Amino acid sequence: MTVLQAWHPHSRFHSSRLRRSLRVPSRGSAGLELPARVDARPGDAVENCFLILRVAMGRERWRILARFTLLMSDDGTPIPRVEAIDAHPAER
Repeated sequence: MTVLQAWHPHSRFHSSRLRRSLRVPSRGSAGLELPARVDARPGDAVENCFLILRVAMGRERWRILARFTLLMSDDGTPIPRVEAIDAHPAER
């Protein structure tokens, strides 16, 4: 699988669309840094955040959506809590 794009589209937790070609080996993992802006204070929770990935697997194109709640710790560290992950065939 190759990650082609990644972004966070939430109004309080968002990032620019990152375009790259990141290869993820079969049954393996890969790291991806995606700087994001957070509009929250310590103790806040930002609900319904998304990470959207556009990926390629051979000739197939997929969109992967990870929905999460972002909890801000007392010291301001963001802590994501994944709620759901879905994959859908993407239009070319």
